[in-house]
Amino acid sequence: MFCRFLTLVFLLLSAFAKAQHAADYSQVELELLRHHRHDIAMERKDLDPLIHRLDLLIENGRFINEKNIAALYALRAKARQEQFFMEWQLRNQSDLYILKNAMKDWQTAIDTSDLYNPLFRYKRLQFVRKLFHADSLYSADSTVLVQHGWKNGFYTGVVLGACYVRDNSNWLGLRISAWGKVMPSFTLVNLDSNGNNIRLLHRPSISYQFFSFQFLMDVERDKIRYGLSAVSFTKPFYFDPCYIGLQETSVRPGLREFLWYYRPSFGYSWSCLTLGYGFFIPLDKGNVPALNRHEVFLLATWPLSRRPL
Repeated sequence: MFCRFLTLVFLLLSAFAKAQHAADYSQVELELLRHHRHDIAMERKDLDPLIHRLDLLIENGRFINEKNIAALYALRAKARQEQFFMEWQLRNQSDLYILKNAMKDWQTAIDTSDLYNPLFRYKRLQFVRKLFHADSLYSADSTVLVQHGWKNGFYTGVVLGACYVRDNSNWLGLRISAWGKVMPSFTLVNLDSNGNNIRLLHRPSISYQFFSFQFLMDVERDKIRYGLSAVSFTKPFYFDPCYIGLQETSVRPGLREFLWYYRPSFGYSWSCLTLGYGFFIPLDKGNVPALNRHEVFLLATWPLSRRPL
């Protein structure tokens, strides 16, 4: 009976120790992620205690499962990344030593966890890419990540497009953007011990364009419309707050009349297609012809060049 009591006490103490270490781990993670999520610059006085607490938790790793041990190494690697950039900006000679330890922690996290291996590779890849801007240094990670759903590369440069607009007429035209960028979406997945696909990370597609010129023609009334947008965001949702145009309002022998207008628009994008709605606001004073101020449009865009991520 006494032995059972001692066993019960030991189990309760072990459970309390695990809970205490898990709470410490969660607190460190939340504290560190708060800085990353809100892009708060961490000061040295804040960073050193975090790394010290992570050191203590890793030393007492016998109380934490394999998943948390790998996550602790990954968190310490991210903390040391912040520390490295601080030292590098100050031109301190200790920055290479910190960099070596950060890369060592990333490798340990990758080797320790089978399930989160792709996620930690992706985090290390982002760090190395930001640091060296070289493809060859992370080719092994990129090869593995592609097998888990990662998409390497983005599209940038001139963007061409075709557009259909419907108000009280049918308009067809072309669109060209002086510069745009499209980062494709991807979902990083891996198999767990039961063979089920586990989603580790999802990044939605991000796209924006600058200085877009649009030319439209009314297929029924032989009128034309010009448009210029300073900046537009096309993914994941379409939003164009800076569109100003010139629309032909009447065609007479020897006389063509135009109207300046402002047209904010929004919509939803999928792949290269965008379905949106725009509101037509005349800018000219005086007599304004009766025009339909509501329009829907379908836009297809194609970036012309692709670069490695």
